[in-house]
Amino acid sequence: MKRVIPLACITTALSLAEAQTATGPVWEYTKYSVVETINNDGSSSGDLGIILGITTPEGSYSASSLIDLIKKLKMQQEYKSELGYISLFNILGKNGWELVSCNKSSVQLKDEVIYTENCFFKRLKKL
Repeated sequence: MKRVIPLACITTALSLAEAQTATGPVWEYTKYSVVETINNDGSSSGDLGIILGITTPEGSYSASSLIDLIKKLKMQQEYKSELGYISLFNILGKNGWELVSCNKSSVQLKDEVIYTENCFFKRLKKL
């Protein structure tokens, strides 16, 4: 014997699924960035050289080295120097952050090139 499900029941079920999707999870975001200025001869440019930064829901931090940035985030006990930047990403992952995207760009100026990299992370916001 075949079961017949009224169309109204299917429509209602789809509407409920859409409502759940529409109210979906609440995300919070973090941005990790690197700005490096290189002279045309390949040397680091002046005082700027390299600037690392991270913006989290708790605040913004910047440093001229990865270890200084990790210290400002108070996560040095988790940092593994042999992994470098991957260590920072692992620390973020342990704290619930999921990598969303990374993009790189460069701008050629008269005497130098400015390289920029931005990585965005998200995690479920704790309500």
